[in-house]
Amino acid sequence: MTSDFDPNQFSDNVVFRLAQNRTFSLSFETARKIMIVVVPEHATISGGILSFFTIAQTMKKLKKSHGYEVLTMTRFNPQELTYIRNLNFVNSETVYRFDQITRCRGCQDMYIHVPECFAASFYDDLTAELRDYITSRETVHINILNQNTELMPEREGFADLYQLTDNISQSVAHEAYFSQQHADRYNLPTLFLPAYIDLGGTRRADFDQKEKLIIYSPDEAAHRDACLSKLRNELPDFQLVEIRDITFENFVDLATRCLFSISFGEGFDGYVLHPIHQGSIGLTAYREEFFPSRNFCEYPNIFETPAKMVEDIASFIREYSANRDAYENLASRLRGEYDRLYGIDRYVACLTALAQRKFDFYPHR
Repeated sequence: MTSDFDPNQFSDNVVFRLAQNRTFSLSFETARKIMIVVVPEHATISGGILSFFTIAQTMKKLKKSHGYEVLTMTRFNPQELTYIRNLNFVNSETVYRFDQITRCRGCQDMYIHVPECFAASFYDDLTAELRDYITSRETVHINILNQNTELMPEREGFADLYQLTDNISQSVAHEAYFSQQHADRYNLPTLFLPAYIDLGGTRRADFDQKEKLIIYSPDEAAHRDACLSKLRNELPDFQLVEIRDITFENFVDLATRCLFSISFGEGFDGYVLHPIHQGSIGLTAYREEFFPSRNFCEYPNIFETPAKMVEDIASFIREYSANRDAYENLASRLRGEYDRLYGIDRYVACLTALAQRKFDFYPHR
């Protein structure tokens, strides 16, 4: 007996959609309050994606205080790309697709969190059916997750969102652009929401457990090649590893084992901060638009300019890798900064305020 069934006729995307349809709960369809965290349609990993999933997971735990059913959904896109699980890091989120919101027939209060990189195109990408569904709700709020000010469009760029609702706000991930000035710039109520990642269950290694390993971010930067060339020439006993195409768990393992990490991107990002949490020392050039204050330049691992970083990076690593006490003293001070900025209590308080729409700055209209 032969079968006409051909498993190859079903692409991954078709399988994902079938699974999403089957697992979409009746509780979602009947809930009066729905909160959606929009994520990219590709199951990749980045600091931003990790933080989106953390927002969704933590918001679910806070449901008693805000009453929303919380869904993680891939943005609506013409190619209809989606996925149901992101396997690049440990999480329990079932990911749905944005067009499934039309099944939420009981929803009258909708709260949508949109990454800043999608804010300009979000409205245009929606079908007429999705636009009609959203605008027919009693209450709609859209919050722009402004995690990188370089990706945030100016107010004219996201003006189409006002065709869905007048209730638009932003949460910002860096203290550098958490201000009245930035609330006025975008004409948006503004709240601080740090890009928190739960590293509480990971082990920390002290100096004696570290390896002669330097990890670095995949970001392109004018000073990147000069820095790496200098390290290879002057510190040949160190292994250099680029962080690319690996799971978050593998990244944390490298961040724990390395003596040093380097960010060629934002600087005040996961390539510096996660290794600091793991007892390592992160190096980068200071960038005013991302660091909480210029006081961080007082730390010898934060170089005032890219040129200064190229000049001093090898001597810094040589000095601190040879002096256990100096290394652990600096690592401890940096962890103190991390704990001050990224404690779980502060994060939960910020998320609670976001759910309740209690903003810190309101624009001077």
